[in-house]
Amino acid sequence: MESLRTIWNDVRRTLKQTKDDLEIPDRQGWYWTLVIADRLRMQHEVKRDSGAYVTTFAVPVETAADFLDRPFVTLPKSIYDLDMDAGVESLSFYAPNGSTPEFARVELFRVTPSTLRMYQMSTRMSRGHYFWREGPRLYMHGVSPSVPFMEAKLRTTLPDVTTVDPDAQFDFPKELLIPLIKEITDMGRFALGMPGVYLRNDGTNRPMSLVIGNAEKQTSVNSPVVNTAIEPVQ
Repeated sequence: MESLRTIWNDVRRTLKQTKDDLEIPDRQGWYWTLVIADRLRMQHEVKRDSGAYVTTFAVPVETAADFLDRPFVTLPKSIYDLDMDAGVESLSFYAPNGSTPEFARVELFRVTPSTLRMYQMSTRMSRGHYFWREGPRLYMHGVSPSVPFMEAKLRTTLPDVTTVDPDAQFDFPKELLIPLIKEITDMGRFALGMPGVYLRNDGTNRPMSLVIGNAEKQTSVNSPVVNTAIEPVQ
């Protein structure tokens, strides 16, 4: 089972082959791993129409205080900002069906506010169910505020470095592990090759003697040592 810790440890062992006297803090390596992995996974999802990384949430319906007729739901997690809000795979609710004892699934269609205004000019289109995104909120049209929950299928991002469990299973395509490790290794080699760079994320998990480099001594141009080396113009 691959975890964030095992992936970073693999990269760290590779970096030690050339820079065995320097060390990059774990949190810095985890941060690099999450940033690069998020980009690769987003590209993977755009390329493949797959539900492998779609998560379903039951999200409570709220009502805006300034717009009482405008129900909305708040995204429970960060999602990928894909074209036409494709990070929201679907948004739906279940309503009683008079013809059968079952509950009918009503799905909302994504629009923009300007498109919705055009729909409202048409009697037929204005009766539909729609949603649009504004920041972390999904506003809805045609949904009664009495609906308690919405079923949201979302393409969520990887956890933040401050909340991630480094020992949990890393939710990432196995076929992309090789390019992921390569990009992290390239970033680490670039950082290790820069003199006088402090790679400190929180400054607590590594002694300063092990953190990369010592800052180069700065010399002022007004220093007497510098000025005595300059011969006066005759």
